[in-house]
Amino acid sequence: MMSARALSAIVGAVLVLTGAGAAPAAAATVSTGSITWIADLSTVVGEPVAVTSTTAEKDVVVAGTSTGALVAADAGTGLTRWVTDAAGASGTPSAVAGVAAGKGGLFAAMQGGAAIALDPVVGSVRWVTFVDQVVGGGLGLTSVAADKDGVVVGTTTGQVVSIDAATGLVRWVTYVDAVIGAPVAVTGVALGKGGLFASTDDGHLVALDPAVGLVHWVTDVAGVVGSDQALTAVAADKDGLAAGTSAGLVVSLDPGTGLVRWITDASVALGTPLAVTSAAIDKEGLFATTSTGELVALDPAVGLVRWVDVIGAGEPMSGASAVKERVYAGTAGGLLYAID
Repeated sequence: MMSARALSAIVGAVLVLTGAGAAPAAAATVSTGSITWIADLSTVVGEPVAVTSTTAEKDVVVAGTSTGALVAADAGTGLTRWVTDAAGASGTPSAVAGVAAGKGGLFAAMQGGAAIALDPVVGSVRWVTFVDQVVGGGLGLTSVAADKDGVVVGTTTGQVVSIDAATGLVRWVTYVDAVIGAPVAVTGVALGKGGLFASTDDGHLVALDPAVGLVHWVTDVAGVVGSDQALTAVAADKDGLAAGTSAGLVVSLDPGTGLVRWITDASVALGTPLAVTSAAIDKEGLFATTSTGELVALDPAVGLVRWVDVIGAGEPMSGASAVKERVYAGTAGGLLYAID
């Protein structure tokens, strides 16, 4: 584990400089950045894969891969529980764009345009919804989020689509591209106690009502930071909301208003240009993976870096998820990490 270097953070509208190894404002997180286990998913699947996404419950973690396979591993040991060919279930070669667990089951978004529900215990397919056929326009899926009430996916052509978790029927579609007034891709979706949130590749973050899809607010994050950059990830929980950018920023926003709370520049903290590739947030902290192979833990209240793990050795990391004092993330080389 590498200790954080000095970094610049913006808290509100004030630029402050925080020193290396600065203590968090709140009580120290239980997570320390130590690697608990590593699983080689290329060996499990039987061909080279990249880990594209993860989702975790208390006793299992499920990873999506670049070849369309879903792999479930025991949270305690990393041993494989099951493997499902989600690309085969969708009927077309496709990478898994995202995977999410909710009270209604396990859900995968495929880059080819299909949303898939699976049994989280054995990996059997419950239903397949071809979102590309419902919405039209030759779209692909980029992301998925789920909670006790339903499942939501984002698309490459700017829509957020809500799907009934039990049946796979589309409940509503919101055209985020029309709201923003420009062609965009939805790069991420997240569900939290404050609502539903979608990030876009032109730097906007959009809050929606998860029940009906009405837009609550839109924040031009790229405009706030004063540079042209995409939002690459979004994460939410009952208290917080954060987005990552293509220029290495982690941005915290108020879930109710969309106002920016703080901004931390991970590229300054690590001393190299990078993109944030995924983000996860829970009661223990905020976590971001990078295009240069790091996992960064931050204090969600103020954005101070708590620790940095150099895991990927320059190989991109992605697919961060966090649950019960444990963080999961994967690499472009197919390694799945459990980190405490």
